[in-house]
This record gives sequence, C-alpha cells and structure tokens, in this order.
Amino acid sequence: MIVEIDKSIFNADDSVCTLKELQRLLAVIFIETERYKLKISDSSIFDSKYFQMLSIEDQDLIKLCFDASITESLETDRLIIKGGQQFYSEPKYNVQEGFVFLTAPICVWLENNYNDSFFVLALFRCLRKEIAIDEWQKKSWITFENLGGCANAVNALAGKLKEKDGKSKMFKYFILLDSDKKWSGDKISKYNNLIDFCNKNGILYHILQKRTMENYMPDEVFDEFRDKMTNSWINSYLYLSPEQKDYFNISKGFNGNIYDEAKRDLGCNGRKYVDVEVQQLYSSVSDENYKNLEQGLKISDFKTKFPEKYSTSPYVYASTLLNRTSHQTDPKELNHIIDKILELA
Repeated sequence: MIVEIDKSIFNADDSVCTLKELQRLLAVIFIETERYKLKISDSSIFDSKYFQMLSIEDQDLIKLCFDASITESLETDRLIIKGGQQFYSEPKYNVQEGFVFLTAPICVWLENNYNDSFFVLALFRCLRKEIAIDEWQKKSWITFENLGGCANAVNALAGKLKEKDGKSKMFKYFILLDSDKKWSGDKISKYNNLIDFCNKNGILYHILQKRTMENYMPDEVFDEFRDKMTNSWINSYLYLSPEQKDYFNISKGFNGNIYDEAKRDLGCNGRKYVDVEVQQLYSSVSDENYKNLEQGLKISDFKTKFPEKYSTSPYVYASTLLNRTSHQTDPKELNHIIDKILELA
C-alpha cells in the first residue's frame, strides 16, 4: 500500500499533530515495509519545521522515499493530510486516523472464520509465496472474523461502522462468501442487502464462482480420504466433469438438493425432484455413479476435517489449485481474491 504524507503535515502545528505523532506514524511505515511504502511528492517539506526536528535517519529515509516517488511514479492509496478527519469515505486521514488505520489488521470476514480460513491461507501459501502469510498471522497483520449468516452480516457491519463514527474509510475489511449456487446460472438473492451495504460503504468483497470453498479442493486430495466406505464415492466423484464438481454438494451429496426429506431416499428416481437445471447439469452421470453420490462424503467431522486439507495435504499447491479454476469464466479467480485482500495491506 502506498501511503502519502502531505506537506501540510510537516508544516503543521501541535493543534493538528505533534512531532511525536508524526514520528509514530513514520515508524509504522518504515518498520512494516512488507505492507507499506511512503510517498513524498513535494520537496518543500525538507525545509519544514517538523522535518528539521526528525532524526537524521528518518530524514534520510524520507529523502529516499521522495526520490522513489518521483522515479517510480507512485500512485497514492491512502493520503495523510491536514483536515483529513473531515472525510468519511474517501481514503484521506489526519495523522491520528492514519496511525489507527495502518496499525489495524486486515480483517477477512468469513461465514466460518476457523474452517474457511484454511482456504484463504492456502491461496497465499501456494500462489503468493513471497508473502510470509504465517508470519502475518503471528504479527496480527491479518485476522479472520466470523460473519455468520446473511441475516446478521449487515447488522454486524453496521455496528462496526457506528463504532468508527460512520467513517467507512477506517475499515480494513474483506468479505469472502460462498455462492451457494447449484448450477452456474443459479440466482442467489440472499446476499443482496449485504452487497448493497458493501458497495455503499466501499467494503471489498468477493462471492465465489463455485458453490463453496470446499469445491476448490484439488482432485488429488480426495485420495487421502479413501477407505472401504468412501472408495466408490471418491471414484464416482472424480468421474464428474470440472463444472459438475463446481456445484456438487460434497458434504450432503445429490440428496442435498432435494428439500423434501421424504423424497431423499428414492435412489436414482430422486433426480426428478431437483431443479431442472440441476438435472441437466448432471444428466451425463450414470445411475451407478449417481447412486454412489446421493449421500455426501462420509468422513467424521466433515466441516473441520475436510477444509483442514487445504493446510495439511501435500497435494495442495499452485498447479493443483489452478487446475480447479482453469475452466472457469474467470480462471484467475484465486489470484484476484488475493489481490483484493492485498489492497488493504
């Protein structure tokens, strides 16, 4: 993130910010170089009162940043400026706000902050190896919060906005949601209010193309679940096409698409009780494979054990993850998720 400190800060008086507050802000930027880069666009600050009062080391670093700002044509992401507290949604801050924002962690909001975090961390470990994401966690540069169900999500975020006096510019939030789609064109309306809130308040979010985060699991990982009980299920699952795997209910199987419980045990005849679009998507699945996949993958504590594979399996790496998205309308979806998160870094 490129953080610009305007000349008005260096020419400020104690009523705007103290020298100590400026030094504290600079220390965050200079220490956390993995996250922040300082932009200085006006050389007149070199003659300012506060610049002359800084240590020689800080002065030299600022001069280097000025040179880099010019030669690299840096684009400002966040601006620290006199009167910045007047802005509520624009990324402009006074010194005090800037310090609070920069020292806050990136907060990734998930429907289940423990289980779903394995997926997000795997994306960084496999696709952005230059970022020491485990160290980021240890330093609390990135955290995971529980968004819960859609009904509570807007209320939770509205409460956070109230805590920040309505200043959405103070949010370092990214929201990642399962699409819950049963086929590619499935229209899911339950997120509409949340999306409207995010768009209104400039909160970054992403809704997955596939049904859930579980549907991005590389095929190779399923072999780790093989036993007498699961062997036929896994063989039938691996026989599905990439798109069929995208929208398959791994935890509940085909019967997870049948809302009438009395009709879930009808064998292959149950096909006619799912949406027509689902029938069409899986029309090529043989009766034998359909029968094997009527129930979900039978492993103990599925909701925890399955996503943990994103962290523990040796078969989760860049090429296996990207193989699961190569056929999508956005084959670079996983990289785009990381890019959105890093906009807040």
